[in-house]
Amino acid sequence: MKYIQEIGEEYCIRVKSNLTLYIYNYGEMIGKIKEVKAKEKEEQYFESVLIGKNNYKTQLAVSKIEGHKEAIYVLTNGKVEEGIKNYSYRFGSIEFMF
Repeated sequence: MKYIQEIGEEYCIRVKSNLTLYIYNYGEMIGKIKEVKAKEKEEQYFESVLIGKNNYKTQLAVSKIEGHKEAIYVLTNGKVEEGIKNYSYRFGSIEFMF
């Protein structure tokens, strides 16, 4: 992510629920990403998230589709409100090639 940021590009990376992170604008400090309670039909955005042993600063978008078991967690350096949408583009433009 740091390299992508340094070359001026945008990333939208889906992460799993076992990632350790710290969110300061959540009202408390969070340990594992799965502790962020996803709300069905409502995306959540966190603009000040620290991840990894070096406390890399990034942003987090969280979404839970009704009826799905797991939430989607996406880290991005772009507009956090567009993180889930931009991540979803991979299904239409990249995945079909495989």
